[in-house]
Amino acid sequence: MVQQAKSGDLTLTCTAGVLGVSRISVSSGGLSEDLAGTEGVVQGGAFRWVRGECIGHGASGTVFKAMNHTTGQTLAVKEVHMDLKRKADERFKEALQNEIELMREFRHPNIVAYYGCDWIDNRIYMYLEYMAGGSIARVLDQFGAFEETLLANYARQLLNGLEYLHTRNPYIVHRDIKGANVLLGVDCQVKLADFGCSKREKETRSLTIGGSIPWMAPEVIAHARYGRAGDIWSFGCLMIEMATAEPPWGQFDNLMAAMIKIGMSTEMPAMPSTLSAPCRAFMRRCLNRDPGRRLSASELLNERFVRTSTGDDCEPVLESAEELLGDDFGDAEARRVSVAIEEEPLPEGWEKHFDPNYSEWYYWHRHSGRSVWERPGVDTNDYSDGEAEGVGNMD
Repeated sequence: MVQQAKSGDLTLTCTAGVLGVSRISVSSGGLSEDLAGTEGVVQGGAFRWVRGECIGHGASGTVFKAMNHTTGQTLAVKEVHMDLKRKADERFKEALQNEIELMREFRHPNIVAYYGCDWIDNRIYMYLEYMAGGSIARVLDQFGAFEETLLANYARQLLNGLEYLHTRNPYIVHRDIKGANVLLGVDCQVKLADFGCSKREKETRSLTIGGSIPWMAPEVIAHARYGRAGDIWSFGCLMIEMATAEPPWGQFDNLMAAMIKIGMSTEMPAMPSTLSAPCRAFMRRCLNRDPGRRLSASELLNERFVRTSTGDDCEPVLESAEELLGDDFGDAEARRVSVAIEEEPLPEGWEKHFDPNYSEWYYWHRHSGRSVWERPGVDTNDYSDGEAEGVGNMD
């Protein structure tokens, strides 16, 4: 069955499978006809542009469709009003500057592109890539849950974007991954957006909580610690959101109840029983209450569930403990089986350890006593002279 939703020049078409949406297509006619005869041209610092319809709004500002007056390119423009006499707006300006500083460096097909910004009449205008399909949250609200084929496809794309962020130097954590911050383009690519909560690695040790509670990792709520593992938990919650068209954990009566259940209990968000064993096992690798046992974005990209979306028929040599044992496995049994499921051996002299203070894995060289965050390669120097750049050098 095919369903369509139209808004102006935009048509969103979804093909329904047996267990949910199996395919999404987006078509958009651009902006030139919308703005025919419009005289309101804005002179920005880099180019002139014409304002179109509002496509989103919130407490922090408004997002509307726009057109580069010279090239005809369609843009998304984020407009934020500022009153710099207010301390709250001064702090918000700093947060926006952080977002801009991060986004101007990004160049990845699964991260929304940033084109520049202007300050005009106490307003900041951020020029962003226009994503015609809107947010995944909106698509889920209109058409319902996604089938596994689409889940795997979108999971692979988003993990590619996360891997890009998490392997930068210094690495970057998004801190607010959820359906509302994943956008869909006309080419059916999904992209991470809204980096207002994001931080560079050296800034992630602050004791502040950002993001959206139902998608937050337990350690973020309980201890306000946010590392790359926190993004992986939020990504797992996004997978549940896409599989159910509902927020992870369901509905809460109040914020405190949500924080207690997520941050202080041993409960886990429910997964649909209709999902396959590989899909559920994939989600469990993201949704482990122990941050040290969650896989990284790079490791998740090698999981069978994601690899099937690329047409890769190569099977892993060993299946995971969860896939071997099915839904009835317990933690002790999973640990017993997983002893045989080792990752590729580390180079001579290196050991892998987990730092609970930063919720991150690190690698320790037993001969030199030095530590590094990134996995050492086979050609890594012996570091017997103690010159490795490592954890001990990070402030």
